[in-house]
Amino acid sequence: MSRVTVMAEDTAQLQVNAIFADRHFERLTLGKLLNKGGAAGKIYEIVGQPAKVAKIFHERQKSNTNRLKLEAMVVNNPNIPSVRAGGVEYVQIAWPEAVLEDDEGYCVGYLMPFINTAEAVSLDHLMQGAVRAKLGLSDKYEYRVMAAYNVALMVASLHKYGHYIIDLKPANVSIYKKTMTVAMFDCDGFSIQGEQARFPAEFVSEEYIYPEGMDKSCEEMGEEQDKFALAVIIFKLLNNGIHPFSGVPRKADSEMLTIQNRIEKYHYAYGLWPDAYQAPHPYSLHEYFDKETLELFERAFTKGGDRPSAYEWQEHLWKLMHSLKPCLLYTSPSPR
Repeated sequence: MSRVTVMAEDTAQLQVNAIFADRHFERLTLGKLLNKGGAAGKIYEIVGQPAKVAKIFHERQKSNTNRLKLEAMVVNNPNIPSVRAGGVEYVQIAWPEAVLEDDEGYCVGYLMPFINTAEAVSLDHLMQGAVRAKLGLSDKYEYRVMAAYNVALMVASLHKYGHYIIDLKPANVSIYKKTMTVAMFDCDGFSIQGEQARFPAEFVSEEYIYPEGMDKSCEEMGEEQDKFALAVIIFKLLNNGIHPFSGVPRKADSEMLTIQNRIEKYHYAYGLWPDAYQAPHPYSLHEYFDKETLELFERAFTKGGDRPSAYEWQEHLWKLMHSLKPCLLYTSPSPR
């Protein structure tokens, strides 16, 4: 059994070797357990390096597979920069910087930048007004547009290097509360383009699977999956959390389809033409969307459409972000 699997929960004075892209290595000591992490591994401090952390895998069985994928990531780093605001540095992506080995030469995890999770929230929390109010997040519409832009920018930056997120959904994307910039974790779950081969993703989530991908495994999915899921996220951010394939069935006796069923059948209710199955959600804001925004969604969600790339969304949302005008609300006169 690997010594990594028997470490204490609160601290781990285990030493590992960090192997970097240029093949040099450093001897590192793991410190306090910061996070039990997800299904893949736990997060530990690095003694003497507060800006770095280690993700240590729960299992040793996939050591060789993990190593090949991580080596591809270390070499093909998208180099997404941190953002500085108010004298604080906000790391946008926890991309692997080095492969971590134990003394027996097994790949046990990877070294990555430290992201202060206390400063960020799941993108899910930005969707609903009640949740924003509870968490003290700004209710300004421009903040959601800004968040949508930053998510598109992140996805476009990854696509430029041939990497795909695949399991792209609001729960898997975090946003810094003060800057609306992205904080992305668990990048080792992405579909990664290596120098000689592609290393596929392992998971994808319903309600974000593109229609043509219903008969595919997530290992077969690529840019089209990301383009579709990104468009869904942007629609939800701009439309108070409403999913583009949710709506009100037009007939009382209609079969109640799941969101993924509606996606599969292209039941998009907010397009240029009415959908036969469902009408738009009564609280939808889509009628107030910019014409170009509606056209991009039309391409993303209708059959035969040429889905906008992440870069197209980035360009459009940048323009939208800088052209928003305050809404003048009518106030009734006070009674005399």
